[in-house]
Amino acid sequence: MVKSTIHKVAVPSKVDFTLDLPKGAEILEVQIQNDVPHLWYKFPVDENDTEKRTFTNILTGLQFSDDGNLKHIGTFQFKTPPYLVIHLFEVIK
Repeated sequence: MVKSTIHKVAVPSKVDFTLDLPKGAEILEVQIQNDVPHLWYKFPVDENDTEKRTFTNILTGLQFSDDGNLKHIGTFQFKTPPYLVIHLFEVIK
């Protein structure tokens, strides 16, 4: 039996960003917690290696290049002004 754990990380407020996540981490959820977007991920407890994973935040209504290398992770809906809706994608290499 493989033991796993779940961690979270705040999503940066930049358009493009990279996170060091445990190798093979499975992204479970994205939500706003205390007015800050977060990403929850699961990985085996004994995994010590990390890998750089690249993400992009796209605002509703903005045009973006889609070369088929973007995987939708989730959507953040801010309930306070300016009521932004941001879509988080992982850039698949």
